[in-house]
Parts: sequence; structure tokens; C-alpha cells
Amino acid sequence: MDGFLMERQRGNSFDTMLLAVILLLAGSGMAMLFSASYPDAVNTGKPFTYFISRQALMFCMGSILAIFVAYMPMDFFRRWNKLFLIIVFVLNLLPPLYGDVNGASRWIRIGALSLQPSEFYKIVLVLYLASDFVRVEEGRKKNYSTSVFTVILAIIQIVWLQSDLSTTIFIMGLCATMLFVSKFRIRMLFLLGVGIGLLFFLFILMEPYRLSRLLSHMSGNTDAEGSSYQILKAKEALLAGGIFGRGIGSGSYKMGSLPEAKSDFIFAIVGEELGFVGVIIIILLFAFLAFKGYYIAWTATDRFKSYVAFGITTSIFFQMLVNTAVVAELIPTTGITMPFFSQGGTSMLVTMIMCGFLLNVSRGTDRGDYYE
Repeated sequence: MDGFLMERQRGNSFDTMLLAVILLLAGSGMAMLFSASYPDAVNTGKPFTYFISRQALMFCMGSILAIFVAYMPMDFFRRWNKLFLIIVFVLNLLPPLYGDVNGASRWIRIGALSLQPSEFYKIVLVLYLASDFVRVEEGRKKNYSTSVFTVILAIIQIVWLQSDLSTTIFIMGLCATMLFVSKFRIRMLFLLGVGIGLLFFLFILMEPYRLSRLLSHMSGNTDAEGSSYQILKAKEALLAGGIFGRGIGSGSYKMGSLPEAKSDFIFAIVGEELGFVGVIIIILLFAFLAFKGYYIAWTATDRFKSYVAFGITTSIFFQMLVNTAVVAELIPTTGITMPFFSQGGTSMLVTMIMCGFLLNVSRGTDRGDYYE
């Protein structure tokens, strides 16, 4: 781990290549979302720009917050990480007050906008774990087994009660990955892995439709008119674009034959309209973002920044990997969306804020000592 946290002084400017790939992904995602979402908007009696206009608003808000985050001293986030965690925890207690949507209470409404507070765990958990790891490594805390497990289990329980299995699985995976690169004891990490596996199967067994998805995937997705319909249609759309695709806006599967074309399965629409070439370009952009993020983590000027950059990069890249693996029929349907592309204002907002943290660490300048 010491090599991973190698210190190196850099200048004050942002990593321009990182900024460029973020803007390319955001622009590509907005274009594809507009193409994938307008049929759904029209079919439900809304303006054809209904979904993209809301996504654009959240992108703008996220960009403003990203700039704020990019210029703030990282010591500020380290000092107040527990407060941020408490705020997000409290926000996640509010969705039941706003009622259920499709059997799940995951959102709070602010005027005409809806926010999914569990998305913010992708940020505050990284900050909390990074700060806790550094305190142990600096000798200011004996160990973090009890506190880390307590926080993780409390968060998992709250998110699970929102009927949000995808975010629950994501949080467990993110925490396990960050613990793996820390100095967490191997024995405890093994027990955590076993616990995650048991919780995963428990969550699946408690809902018949989740078990049906898993069994359908294990049997090769042969139920074309039942539980396998969505994934088979997604794979058809992905392959229908051929080498160069049908062109942006010219896809047919988003017209109704592929459910959730604008969110969970937007990557299938990317394949249909941009083809194999477009798919490879998008994947390479994400791969380059991951490379830059991990390089920034490797060369960060202190361990807290390094952990934050690692966690943020893993969060974005892991979501992309899972989403594309579902469309490619490699794993069962999870509900994890594709960063920058999938419809979901809170996801876009959080993704841009995470990019702000990466840009901050890429500047590589210490802004004063930290005292606790």
C-alpha cells in the first residue's frame, strides 16, 4: 500500500486531460439520453425535452458544486466528513414521508425535483473511510474494525429498507474495495466478504422477482417472454447497431420494445445507435478516466487524498462495468445505472461532484495542516 500512496508534489492547475474526458463523457451522455428519452416523454404526454431538460439542470448544478469542491481545501472535507455522513444518513430517513413509487421509497421531493439521497453515500462513505483509515495509520486511532462495521451495517440497513438492492450491493462492494487497499486486517476483510455474500443472497431470496432474475440468468436467459425479456431485448439492441450504428436518434428499441431504455439499459441504445465503434469509444473514455483517477491516487500528496481519489474512481468505473456487463448478458440485472448516461438527476449531480473531488486531488497541493 505504501507504493500506492507515494507522495509527489505537483502544480496548482487541474489535470486538463481528466477535465477533457469528463466533459466528453458528460456531453456524450447528454446526447444519448436525449435520444433515448424523448419517445418515453412523448408517449406519456410530456414535452419531448422533459427528461433531458431535468438532466441538464442537474448537470449544471453538479458542475457548480464540482467547481466549489475542486477549489476547497481537502482538509475541510476531512475535518467535517462525519457531519456530511450524518446529514446524508438523516436525509435517507425521509423518503418514506413522501410515499412509495413503484413499491419503493427512495426519493424526496424539493419542488418539481426529486432527489435520491442514497446516491450521496457514494461520496460521504468514501470521505468517512478515507479519514478513518488515515487516523489509524497515523496512530491517532487504534483500529477501525468496530466503527467501520457499525457505520456500514447501519447504512446498508437504511438503504435496504428503501427496497434499493442495487445501491445496497454497490455500497457493500465499494466499502470492500476500499478496505482491501487499506491496512485493514485480512481476517476481518475475509469475514466482511462472507457477510456481504450472505446478505446478497438474503436480499435476493426475500423478493421473488430478484430470485427469478438470478435463476433466469443461471439458466441462460431462455424465458424470452418472461423474466428474460428485458435482458434479451437489451442484447438485441446492442447488437443491432452493427459496426457503425444506425445513427443517433435512429434507434427503434427505445420506442417501447426495450423497457428502461433511458436508464438501466441506455448502453444498449448506445450500441444500437453508435454501433461497435461507438461502444468501444465510450468504454475507452471510461477506461481513460479510470486510468487518470488511479494515477492521481497513486501520486497524491497525502494519504487522505489518495484514498479519496481511489474511492471516487472506483465508484464511477465500477458502475460503468456493472451496467455494461448486464447489457452484455454477463451478469443478472442489477439496476445500477451508467454514470453520465443514464436518466437520473441525482446520479448526474453526484457524479459531477465526484469529478470535482478528482480534479481537486489532481491539483496536488497541500492547503495547510489538519488538526482534529
